[in-house]
Amino acid sequence: TDMPRPTRLLLLSLSAATAAPLPEPQEPRVWTVFCAECTNNFDYKSIGVYWSHRLSGMPGGVTRLLACDEEQLKRYKGLNLGNTFVHRNYG
Repeated sequence: TDMPRPTRLLLLSLSAATAAPLPEPQEPRVWTVFCAECTNNFDYKSIGVYWSHRLSGMPGGVTRLLACDEEQLKRYKGLNLGNTFVHRNYG
């Protein structure tokens, strides 16, 4: 043929790639994470995030990263608001 070798190889590669079956679609692997602190101010905002995430139908879960020092954590009452990971407050 009159076609240069690199062009033939490219066309062969493209035809093989387009002939291959496409993988089955999967659920998106998404996880929503947001930050908060052990205060009432952040509690009502956290409730809003959990609520709007559920209402939106967004796939995946949601986790609150909760920054607390030891004294705050002893008296904090909002641990059960939703999925939460507690870590030390460095702020």
